[in-house]
Amino acid sequence: MTGAGPIMQLPRRQFLQTAAGAAAFLPKVARAELYPARPVRLFVGFPPGGGSDLGARIIANSLSERRGQQVVVENKPGAGGHLAIGVAAHATPMIWGGGAIPLYGLMIKSINYDPETDLTPVTLVGTYPNILAVPNASPWQSVRDLIAV
Repeated sequence: MTGAGPIMQLPRRQFLQTAAGAAAFLPKVARAELYPARPVRLFVGFPPGGGSDLGARIIANSLSERRGQQVVVENKPGAGGHLAIGVAAHATPMIWGGGAIPLYGLMIKSINYDPETDLTPVTLVGTYPNILAVPNASPWQSVRDLIAV
Protein backbone atom coordinates (compact mmCIF):
# COMPACT_ATOMS: atom_id res chain seq x y z
CA MET A 1 0.00 0.00 0.00
CA THR A 2 2.77 2.37 -0.83
CA GLY A 3 1.72 5.73 -2.06
CA ALA A 4 -1.80 5.39 -0.61
CA GLY A 5 -0.87 6.95 2.73
CA PRO A 6 -3.41 9.07 4.60
CA ILE A 7 -5.33 10.00 1.46
CA MET A 8 -6.84 6.48 1.12
CA GLN A 9 -7.72 6.36 4.83
CA LEU A 10 -9.61 9.66 4.82
CA PRO A 11 -12.70 8.46 2.91
CA ARG A 12 -12.91 5.33 5.09
CA ARG A 13 -12.56 7.38 8.27
CA GLN A 14 -15.20 9.83 7.06
CA PHE A 15 -17.48 6.93 6.21
CA LEU A 16 -17.08 5.40 9.67
CA GLN A 17 -17.68 8.76 11.37
CA THR A 18 -20.76 9.37 9.26
CA ALA A 19 -22.09 5.87 9.94
CA ALA A 20 -21.53 6.26 13.67
CA GLY A 21 -23.27 9.63 13.64
CA ALA A 22 -26.22 8.25 11.69
CA ALA A 23 -26.58 5.35 14.10
CA ALA A 24 -26.86 7.79 16.99
CA PHE A 25 -29.88 9.39 15.36
CA LEU A 26 -31.78 6.22 14.53
CA PRO A 27 -35.20 6.21 16.14
CA LYS A 28 -35.20 4.69 19.60
CA VAL A 29 -38.01 2.41 18.50
CA ALA A 30 -35.69 0.69 16.04
CA ARG A 31 -33.28 -0.16 18.86
CA ALA A 32 -35.78 -0.84 21.66
CA GLU A 33 -36.91 -4.32 22.55
CA LEU A 34 -40.55 -5.17 22.00
CA TYR A 35 -42.76 -4.21 24.94
CA PRO A 36 -43.23 -6.11 27.09
CA ALA A 37 -40.28 -8.42 26.64
CA ARG A 38 -41.07 -10.38 29.81
CA PRO A 39 -44.26 -11.52 31.58
CA VAL A 40 -46.70 -8.82 32.66
CA ARG A 41 -47.29 -8.82 36.42
CA LEU A 42 -50.86 -8.32 37.66
CA PHE A 43 -50.68 -7.23 41.30
CA VAL A 44 -53.55 -8.02 43.66
CA GLY A 45 -53.63 -6.30 47.04
CA PHE A 46 -55.41 -9.15 48.77
CA PRO A 47 -54.57 -12.78 49.71
CA PRO A 48 -54.96 -15.68 47.27
CA GLY A 49 -58.34 -17.39 47.19
CA GLY A 50 -60.53 -14.32 47.68
CA GLY A 51 -62.80 -12.55 45.23
CA SER A 52 -60.10 -10.11 44.07
CA ASP A 53 -57.67 -12.95 43.44
CA LEU A 54 -60.24 -14.98 41.51
CA GLY A 55 -61.21 -11.99 39.36
CA ALA A 56 -57.55 -11.18 38.68
CA ARG A 57 -56.83 -14.75 37.59
CA ILE A 58 -59.77 -14.76 35.18
CA ILE A 59 -58.57 -11.46 33.69
CA ALA A 60 -54.94 -12.65 33.57
CA ASN A 61 -55.91 -15.81 31.68
CA SER A 62 -57.99 -13.84 29.19
CA LEU A 63 -55.24 -11.24 28.65
CA SER A 64 -52.64 -13.97 28.18
CA GLU A 65 -54.73 -15.65 25.49
CA ARG A 66 -55.69 -12.45 23.66
CA ARG A 67 -52.28 -10.79 23.67
CA GLY A 68 -50.11 -13.88 23.40
CA GLN A 69 -48.17 -12.50 26.37
CA GLN A 70 -47.98 -14.21 29.73
CA VAL A 71 -49.76 -12.34 32.55
CA VAL A 72 -48.79 -13.52 36.04
CA VAL A 73 -50.89 -12.78 39.14
CA GLU A 74 -48.85 -11.69 42.16
CA ASN A 75 -50.65 -11.33 45.48
CA LYS A 76 -49.29 -8.56 47.72
CA PRO A 77 -51.81 -8.45 50.58
CA GLY A 78 -51.77 -5.81 53.27
CA ALA A 79 -53.05 -2.35 54.16
CA GLY A 80 -56.23 -2.76 52.13
CA GLY A 81 -54.34 -3.03 48.85
CA HIS A 82 -51.90 -0.18 49.56
CA LEU A 83 -48.84 -2.46 49.58
CA ALA A 84 -49.67 -3.81 46.11
CA ILE A 85 -50.08 -0.29 44.76
CA GLY A 86 -46.67 0.70 46.16
CA VAL A 87 -45.02 -2.21 44.36
CA ALA A 88 -47.02 -1.73 41.16
CA ALA A 89 -46.25 2.00 40.96
CA HIS A 90 -42.56 1.23 40.46
CA ALA A 91 -42.72 -2.05 38.51
CA THR A 92 -42.56 -2.66 34.77
CA PRO A 93 -44.28 -4.15 32.98
CA MET A 94 -47.23 -4.27 35.31
CA ILE A 95 -50.94 -4.02 35.77
CA TRP A 96 -52.68 -3.36 39.04
CA GLY A 97 -56.29 -3.76 39.99
CA GLY A 98 -58.56 -2.82 42.85
CA GLY A 99 -58.61 -0.48 45.81
CA ALA A 100 -59.32 3.16 46.49
CA ILE A 101 -56.12 4.61 45.04
CA PRO A 102 -57.03 8.31 45.37
CA LEU A 103 -57.85 7.88 49.05
CA TYR A 104 -54.54 6.34 50.12
CA GLY A 105 -52.80 9.72 50.04
CA LEU A 106 -55.41 10.98 52.52
CA MET A 107 -55.46 7.91 54.76
CA ILE A 108 -51.77 7.00 54.96
CA LYS A 109 -49.15 9.54 56.04
CA SER A 110 -46.22 8.22 54.04
CA ILE A 111 -46.65 6.41 50.74
CA ASN A 112 -43.86 5.64 48.28
CA TYR A 113 -45.81 6.72 45.19
CA ASP A 114 -47.92 9.61 43.93
CA PRO A 115 -51.29 8.28 42.74
CA GLU A 116 -51.65 11.11 40.22
CA THR A 117 -48.22 10.91 38.58
CA ASP A 118 -47.06 7.31 39.12
CA LEU A 119 -50.25 5.52 38.05
CA THR A 120 -52.42 5.73 34.96
CA PRO A 121 -55.93 4.27 34.89
CA VAL A 122 -56.48 2.15 31.80
CA THR A 123 -59.93 0.59 32.13
CA LEU A 124 -62.67 -0.30 34.57
CA VAL A 125 -62.92 -4.06 34.86
CA GLY A 126 -65.71 -4.35 37.40
CA THR A 127 -67.46 -2.83 40.38
CA TYR A 128 -68.73 -4.10 43.69
CA PRO A 129 -71.16 -2.55 46.18
CA ASN A 130 -70.02 -0.90 49.38
CA ILE A 131 -72.38 -0.90 52.31
CA LEU A 132 -72.31 1.35 55.35
CA ALA A 133 -73.99 -0.41 58.27
CA VAL A 134 -74.45 0.49 61.93
CA PRO A 135 -76.09 -1.39 64.80
CA ASN A 136 -79.81 -0.75 65.23
CA ALA A 137 -79.14 0.68 68.69
CA SER A 138 -76.66 3.31 67.40
CA PRO A 139 -77.55 7.01 67.48
CA TRP A 140 -76.99 7.22 63.70
CA GLN A 141 -79.96 6.38 61.54
CA SER A 142 -78.70 7.96 58.30
CA VAL A 143 -75.50 9.01 56.55
CA ARG A 144 -76.41 12.64 57.36
CA ASP A 145 -76.47 11.72 61.10
CA LEU A 146 -73.04 10.09 60.80
CA ILE A 147 -71.51 13.05 58.93
CA ALA A 148 -72.86 15.49 61.53
CA VAL A 149 -70.77 13.84 64.25
